[in-house]
Amino acid sequence: MMCAVAPASQGFEETINTLKYANRAKEIKIQAGQNKRLVSMHVSDYKCIIDDLRREESEESSTR
Repeated sequence: MMCAVAPASQGFEETINTLKYANRAKEIKIQAGQNKRLVSMHVSDYKCIIDDLRREESEESSTR
């Protein structure tokens, strides 16, 4: 991270806040992980969702 600071006394508060923010930001750690779900599980999940939506739609159209 790069931050801009000013040596002038008029920018003291902004400089302090910028340095505090930069210090907090450098502590952020991100861990990327692989999605290990099987494709067949995705397909079956989508099939269930589609079936539920079709059933819901048919129920709504029958009540009209």
